[in-house]
Amino acid sequence: MIGRTAKFAAILFCFMVLCAPAFGAAQSMPDFATIDQQVSVTPKSAETSVKSLAAYLNSLCKNDLEKTRAIYDWITLHIVYDAQALVRGNYGSQDAEKILKTRKAVCGGYVNLFGALAKVMNLDQVAIPGYSRGVGYIIGMRKSEPDHAWNAVKTNGKWRLIDCAWGAGYLDSNKRFVHNRNYHFFLTAPEKFIYDHFPEESKWQLLDKPIDKSAYDKQVCLKPSFFDYDLGLISHRDAQLVCDSKLRLLLSVPNDVLIAAEIHEGNAECEEATTLVKKADEQAVVIMSFPKTGNYLLHLYAARKTTTVEKFNQVATYVVKVNSMAEPNIVYPNACDSYYTKNVSLESPMDAVMELGKVELFKLIAPNAEAVQVLVGSKWYKLQKDGDTFEGEAEMDGNRASIGAKYPEKNQYIALVEYKAAPKQTAAR
Repeated sequence: MIGRTAKFAAILFCFMVLCAPAFGAAQSMPDFATIDQQVSVTPKSAETSVKSLAAYLNSLCKNDLEKTRAIYDWITLHIVYDAQALVRGNYGSQDAEKILKTRKAVCGGYVNLFGALAKVMNLDQVAIPGYSRGVGYIIGMRKSEPDHAWNAVKTNGKWRLIDCAWGAGYLDSNKRFVHNRNYHFFLTAPEKFIYDHFPEESKWQLLDKPIDKSAYDKQVCLKPSFFDYDLGLISHRDAQLVCDSKLRLLLSVPNDVLIAAEIHEGNAECEEATTLVKKADEQAVVIMSFPKTGNYLLHLYAARKTTTVEKFNQVATYVVKVNSMAEPNIVYPNACDSYYTKNVSLESPMDAVMELGKVELFKLIAPNAEAVQVLVGSKWYKLQKDGDTFEGEAEMDGNRASIGAKYPEKNQYIALVEYKAAPKQTAAR
């Protein structure tokens, strides 16, 4: 599985996850390249006070949207999150002028500095206190007190949401700040922002139909990259799931995006739990099988398939409670790395352990493959090709079997799926 070969390099600490911009077509952004470049070379002489900095930034801009971008750029580039103050629990003054001098802040300082610059630059803005899925957040946690703050700013007559603190970088698992700015939290669409920001006043959700705190607390933990990949939840919107031995989760997934999953028990991957992804028609079904009752973490990962496959990034996490073993535990076949990177979807057989001597029907969808064969022992069984679908029979007369595919760019077959055989009396386990 991909996770067992260290291709998943996700940060499991739910604070600020670095990602690419995540705007849908309805919220497309103009090209800010010129503003971004000019802000990056702000002269030190302009950074001596809020007033002087605002004057310089204002001189670069033609409208409120560019002003907002310039402020966000400068703050996320120059102000680092004061992780030591967070650990001490003593934040000190978060006054805008002081933050400008020390270049350190917690969320309140980011909010104050944004507000001070916006005021001088004649932007309407509001500081918004609320709840977040930040430091110390555990899935399903229900916080009783606000723990974060961000800004709303009005551009082109419309209120938009912005979080400079989370846009500046993230805290790693050791609560050390990694300064690496991103634009996910720049004018984030309200329907995305609500997954990790819940304002005290419901009007600042900026949603047509605001949700209550209980609904917010139940939501699945989605990373910003979930939106970057244009993924969508079709089933299972709550963070905590209950099932009996098996679970199926359905997502909307663009054709150029790959999906994979891992199940953890405690802090480690559960080797006995198995997952498999079946993808078709811009949807993906993630099927899971659990070895026993108990609590598990389900991590979903995604990567964009271009000419090469980028690393998989964590996009969502669920807590799964298995109440009973209502059905015999099925062990899904081992999907090799190429199964995911080649966007393959297995149709049958779905059990990793098959009866020795039995003829099985093999069927899978393998986009762009030239040929697919099943290897049992030393014997090859060629599957018939019908478009991207390959189908055929093979007899389980060896201890192991694997499905391999040949692609135009390679002269040899690469493994996609692996099985094993068992004598008839033990095949049912």
